[in-house]
Amino acid sequence: MSSLLHAEMTRLEAVAALAAIAGVNGAAANRHSVLAQDAPVSEPVWETLGIANDLWLAPGMTLELARFTFMPGYEQEIHTHTGVDVIAVFSGEVAWRVEHGEATVFRAPVEGAAPASEPLPDGDEAILGAGDAVVFSYGEQEVWHAGRSVGSAPVVMLFANLYDPGKPITVYAEELATPTP
Repeated sequence: MSSLLHAEMTRLEAVAALAAIAGVNGAAANRHSVLAQDAPVSEPVWETLGIANDLWLAPGMTLELARFTFMPGYEQEIHTHTGVDVIAVFSGEVAWRVEHGEATVFRAPVEGAAPASEPLPDGDEAILGAGDAVVFSYGEQEVWHAGRSVGSAPVVMLFANLYDPGKPITVYAEELATPTP
């Protein structure tokens, strides 16, 4: 098995284990699941894999694990979230751009080494491929970001999101009365 494939499987297994430990029950929440073959190019595919509510480590919060697919040519609008996102690229390439705040990119480990991390600062864009991941931790900073598919293949990502179910999960810049920072 190649080291890249092994790294992908290790990350996938780690996310699955986290979901299992958290008591993910597989129920769908506020998101609509669409099968990849049924999605138009302009729409991402969101497939909820599991949800855990009111975690003992994070009371009142919801942990969601999903598979997220961008079709070739898809460009996401600038937006922010109200929790913490960990997005791991399973296949294809995606570009993530940060407009305000900072994210952290983790590059796929090479030959068994630990994944290298690098900041994704305000105004920059990073292209991520299979085995790479990005973490958006919103906390006290308001991280505005957008993603787009790169190349002619769909981008398949695993998405773990920890959020307060009493707040909107996603806020798009166009919904605000004032421009983004």
